[in-house]
Amino acid sequence: MGDSMNRKIIGILLSITLLLTVLPVSGIIEYDGYQWKNILNKKNTPSPVFKDIKNSYGMLGRNNSPPNAPNNPFPDNGSINVAIDSNLNWTGGDPDGNNVTYNVYFGTTSPPTMISNNQTDSTYDPGIMDYNTIHYWQVIAWDNQSEYNASPIWEFTTIQEPNLPPYQPSNPDPTDGEVDINILADLSWSGGDPNTNDTVTYDVYFGTNTTPSIVSNNQSALAYDPGIMYYNTTYYWQIIAWDNLGENNVSSLWNFTTAQEQNLPPYKPSDPNPANGEIDVSLSADLSWTGGDPNGNETVTYDVYFGTNMTPSLVSDNQNDTVYDPGNFQENTTYYWNIIAFDDQNLSNASDMWNFTTGFNQPPNQPSSPSPINGATDIGIFVDISWLCTDPDNDALTYDVYFGNITPPPKIASNISDATYDLDTLENNMTYYWQIVAWDEFGAYNTSIIWHFTTYENEAPFPPKKITGPKVGGPLIDLNFTAITSDPEGDDLFYKFEWGDGNESDWLGPFDITSPVKANYSWNNSGEYKIRIKAKDIHDNEGAWSEEYNMSIFRQIQMNNLKPGFVYFHLFTFTGSYLFLQMFQFLGICGIISTGKVLIVNATVSEHVDSVKFESLQILWNLTTEEVDNDMSDECAVILTLAAGLYQISATAYDEDGNKIDVDKVPYLFYFCRSKSGGGQVKRALLDRL
Repeated sequence: MGDSMNRKIIGILLSITLLLTVLPVSGIIEYDGYQWKNILNKKNTPSPVFKDIKNSYGMLGRNNSPPNAPNNPFPDNGSINVAIDSNLNWTGGDPDGNNVTYNVYFGTTSPPTMISNNQTDSTYDPGIMDYNTIHYWQVIAWDNQSEYNASPIWEFTTIQEPNLPPYQPSNPDPTDGEVDINILADLSWSGGDPNTNDTVTYDVYFGTNTTPSIVSNNQSALAYDPGIMYYNTTYYWQIIAWDNLGENNVSSLWNFTTAQEQNLPPYKPSDPNPANGEIDVSLSADLSWTGGDPNGNETVTYDVYFGTNMTPSLVSDNQNDTVYDPGNFQENTTYYWNIIAFDDQNLSNASDMWNFTTGFNQPPNQPSSPSPINGATDIGIFVDISWLCTDPDNDALTYDVYFGNITPPPKIASNISDATYDLDTLENNMTYYWQIVAWDEFGAYNTSIIWHFTTYENEAPFPPKKITGPKVGGPLIDLNFTAITSDPEGDDLFYKFEWGDGNESDWLGPFDITSPVKANYSWNNSGEYKIRIKAKDIHDNEGAWSEEYNMSIFRQIQMNNLKPGFVYFHLFTFTGSYLFLQMFQFLGICGIISTGKVLIVNATVSEHVDSVKFESLQILWNLTTEEVDNDMSDECAVILTLAAGLYQISATAYDEDGNKIDVDKVPYLFYFCRSKSGGGQVKRALLDRL
């Protein structure tokens, strides 16, 4: 027994020596009277000294194995899509059958922190974890001999957060079915979203029927102001909540009823103008105030009390306006006034008693800013004069106008209210003098200086630069011409044409300077003529003649196979004249006897003709048909389809600018035709010939 005790003493001494040797490196060592424990370094990991102590214990005869290293983790190491409410599980145990406890380390950083110690279960509930987050965990197993074993640091990732619809809007205010609601009430509700990172917006439906209309969309606030509602009215409303991923949730359809309307007296009249106690008030000021009624559908009328003592008299009753014109005041006088407002139910509200004191009347300011400006020259003869004038008391003003070509000028108008005056037509190159006297309604006045301006010297219109129209034409044909010019003063113009045959037009017009003159003329005889035109203004100031415009008059078109006096026979393929009657020529009659309804008309034209329009007028029925030949490179001819009857045939020639330049006409064509089955052959033969 002595040897055994000696060995124990030697073992204890060696252990103490060893502990003292490693203490600065290994950390703190505690002895609880039974065993050494908590041999850890600063990183909370088992110290190497534990092994030495174990060996020391071995020297003393104690041989204990550490617990099994925790393994088989759940969730598996590196697993993903782990449910956020998962528990942590592992497998532990002890090879010596010792009792084992566990310290659990858990968190979102590595290494994790301890969140449970000395627990006996091999499972741990971390609570609800964050979505889509990497979690780290480790378990250290301890036996009752202070032996331990640590698992590796495991990790797993929780599932992505699923998108859920917003919470159903609830807690309506006003509450569903509530009555006696203030007509100024706002709507509010509770909302939100289970996905805390989602943004929620709301569509508001509101109205007086059970399928209310949308009144606000995509709003983020949990309240809506519907404005002033009607009394004693049931309103329906509903909210649709939307998250930023398009999920929605619809509230119940709520309703409430507004309160019965209560008649309240009118608002107390306020905001007097002139202000209460104001001084130096204009002698022509009006009285005004603010009124109204809280029951917006009621009519309010006003009684006005006004005078120079503190109990003013009624001067206007039952008026609708919030303005009263008391007329002109006396100078330097204190006036008192108040207003009583009445509604439809004869409830009333009276204003305070107000007062103000008038000032002294001041004359108008001197008229200024004349137009035309003083000393202006080259002024048109159609001119208005105007000026500016104000009154320091804001009195209404009238004016006397003095105007003439002498100084001082005579009065030509008095008591006009506008600061402008329309003068009669003035003379050219004349200096005019004018002056304005301004009067207020109290007889005070102010006089402008004498202003003057000079009108321009009238100049004649410019000669027209160009006459537009045809260059050639037939005798006795109305030909159309246009021209335009301008005037230095912009006056309206008259025009006169000289036709070159000894005739002139009358003065045509007046025309404004943007409008051309248009005239037509026909020459009786063929020949060469020179046209001129000149203009005069409305002051009879004539301009010079334009340059000469050369005009040639001779026949431009003549129909070859239709001439008055002749009777033509068109029998099958034979065409020709049978006889000539001078009486027919005198009367302008031509006759055709034909076996068909097709007539070829051809004409000879001048080199100036660009196109020809052939017209047939059935005289008795007033029916017109026309054919146009636009190709003058070969024979000028067209085909007319005619039934038997009396016609007028004409051929009108046009130049390349579309001007009519000549007309050839057969006044009366008697067309006799008889067409049977062979008429088609005749028409084809005529077409081939044409």
